[in-house]
Amino acid sequence: MPKTLPGKISAFFLVIFIFEILFFLFNIYKENPLGAITNVLLIAPLPAILGLIFGVIGTIKEKDNYKVIPIITLISSVLFIALFLTILLGFKFGG
Repeated sequence: MPKTLPGKISAFFLVIFIFEILFFLFNIYKENPLGAITNVLLIAPLPAILGLIFGVIGTIKEKDNYKVIPIITLISSVLFIALFLTILLGFKFGG
């Protein structure tokens, strides 16, 4: 468990990312895949940006052994931002 406040906040955002992944997977396989794309566009950007900020700050502030959670948060934030930008700019709907 991280010791500094940015490290603990990045751990909180890591938990949020896990819930987002489960929510998106549930929407893709059980409900509506196009609704899952909409949810990615609506829900993912803000926690991804905040997770990126607190992941970087947590990685800088933490000691050697406690950097694992902020680094995982940083990587997952980058993946969420990449997914968001891919869906936003990469697909053409309707022509």
